[in-house]
Amino acid sequence: MEIIVNSCLDFISKYGFLLVLIFCFGGFSPALYPKVGMMDLDLTNRIDSKSGSNMFKQLFWISLFFFYLLNFYFDKSRIFIKRYFNNAVIAFSLVISISFVSMLWSSFPSYVFKRTFFQLIFITVCILSFYFSYKKKNVAHCIELCLYYMLFLILLTLIMGWGLTADLSLAGYEKGKNILGMNLVVIFILYTYFCNTKSDKNRFVIFSTLLALVILTQSKTCLLLLIIFFIFIQIKQKYIRIINFSLLSLIAFIFIVVPCVTYYANSYMHIGLYVEPEFITGRGYIWDTIYYDLNFYKNIFLGYGYASYFGTPEIPYFFDDSHSFLRYITSSHNGYLDLLIQFGLLSILVTLLFAFIARNIKGRVGNAAITIIILHNITEASFYRDNTVIWMLFLMVVAFSLVKKVKISE
Repeated sequence: MEIIVNSCLDFISKYGFLLVLIFCFGGFSPALYPKVGMMDLDLTNRIDSKSGSNMFKQLFWISLFFFYLLNFYFDKSRIFIKRYFNNAVIAFSLVISISFVSMLWSSFPSYVFKRTFFQLIFITVCILSFYFSYKKKNVAHCIELCLYYMLFLILLTLIMGWGLTADLSLAGYEKGKNILGMNLVVIFILYTYFCNTKSDKNRFVIFSTLLALVILTQSKTCLLLLIIFFIFIQIKQKYIRIINFSLLSLIAFIFIVVPCVTYYANSYMHIGLYVEPEFITGRGYIWDTIYYDLNFYKNIFLGYGYASYFGTPEIPYFFDDSHSFLRYITSSHNGYLDLLIQFGLLSILVTLLFAFIARNIKGRVGNAAITIIILHNITEASFYRDNTVIWMLFLMVVAFSLVKKVKISE
């Protein structure tokens, strides 16, 4: 019995990272049925399905949470870079604390508590699952197995006739082409980052396959991000870091700082006033509505609380229009505006904390991954949002920056 238990514990320690990857990429709940076009309108369809209070999800994450905490507590040869690790723990703790404190002004404190607590679990499991897989020199193997499983599911849906949407875009085992496209981009980045010891022939076949699949999704955003990533990994690290800092500063200034400053200067300005409502498939209208809401209800100081605007029992007042597509929107479609909705002025501090966490990321690939995360959040609210693949990618890149560099592939 003891041998069986030890074998199970060793398996989870070695392959828990694979389980986390498969869960985050939707592999445990594949959409093995004909696709409906409307399901592709919003990235949060996948978020909602992963964030529901189902028993499997709760058991999965809570079990891994306690397993990895105990393992880490009894770990005798920790390979974390102590200074970086301590700084990251402090920064993440501050963000989580701000989220918990937002219960005080949220209209849905129970939702804030539940979703913040899940974030605590998710961040811990992602980082520690990577850590123990890294110690076992199994990261590359886990990523490869996850990739092959994703390709198998895509092939299965195509054979069964479930893989294409009405406009012949590839959706595969996901509910929409954009969701699958982003999955493919993220697995491409992870493979590039951690499977660097594979032969050039194998890498070429994998990269060509993933690129072809992204093209078949017909997702222009995902294809553009993939091209940008490929270009950026050819640039020196110091230039990528300068670009990232400039991009993050500019975008945060536009979506967060300007509205806050002008609001208190009695000359409220925001990007929604300067773009057409149809801008980026209706995002101009969505952004304008949210900024108007913050002004109308005077919530720009503290926001609505973590995860308390969308995905609650009540549709936001200015979105509750039965004659408008706004009624079906469950995301701000901008990660920076999303932070402003939730934390108000504190969103500036939250953004700085995440930038502080990312500052120790080394290498061209890791910093190019941060570029993709920064850019993706211009059109989607995919940061600090439960377990989106973009948020998971950020945690994996950060986790790698915290460990002492040892050989990671078998």
